[in-house]
Amino acid sequence: MQSNTLERDIALKPGGSVTLAGYNFRFDGVQNIEGPNYEGLRGTVTVTSDGKPVTVLHPEKRRFWVQGSVQTTAAIADGLHRDLLASLGDDVGAGAYSLRFQYRPLIRFVWLGAFIMAMAA
Repeated sequence: MQSNTLERDIALKPGGSVTLAGYNFRFDGVQNIEGPNYEGLRGTVTVTSDGKPVTVLHPEKRRFWVQGSVQTTAAIADGLHRDLLASLGDDVGAGAYSLRFQYRPLIRFVWLGAFIMAMAA
């Protein structure tokens, strides 16, 4: 089965960017966050297309105190024709972080197909 998803894994310093499927993903940096039972980092990624703002994504990497587990939370900008995703990875040194960006076209049609099959049953 063929997937039209485009994906890019890259290490970026704040201010660095990558282009994927006509969208420019600029990594603006990270800030420390603290929740009721975790601490972590929240990244900021600004997405533009043809120089026009599309969205700002905030992927997170959380470390839970009690369990000692680490969870990566992807940031998703959903749309009718595509989803844009950003995931924050580890600090790779020299101020750079590993990041994963994805472009998923027509993902909403998967749910539409499931709805049509459910209605036909």
